[in-house]
Amino acid sequence: MVVDGQQRLTMATILLAAIRNAFDAIGDSPMATGTQLLVERSDVNSDKRFVLITETSYPYFHEHIQKHGPAQLAANAGREEEALQTAFRYLTKQVNAVVTAVESDPAVLPDKKMEVTDPTHRIRVA
Repeated sequence: MVVDGQQRLTMATILLAAIRNAFDAIGDSPMATGTQLLVERSDVNSDKRFVLITETSYPYFHEHIQKHGPAQLAANAGREEEALQTAFRYLTKQVNAVVTAVESDPAVLPDKKMEVTDPTHRIRVA
């Protein structure tokens, strides 16, 4: 159960990371990069900074969830890191199930599938 604001922000960040990875998996790099901008932005000095800064799960959360690309650090999994990993795996599974369902649904025309992932179009809900 999500109790406080920090946990809600953490879960939203994990969901964005799962969506980013799903875009990567289907080969849509522009959408993956665009989604990453919701997780990591440039500051006034053009240095990359994560939008959500956490101290309790550092560096695991930064390296294994927020970062776009392979982690540079081994996963030192304490209780908190294991909970983050479980949440990330769960949300990744859910996002991938939705992507698979859309990709395999014959009722969704191929041009409509591309419309959803084409960065020049807005995502439309039917």
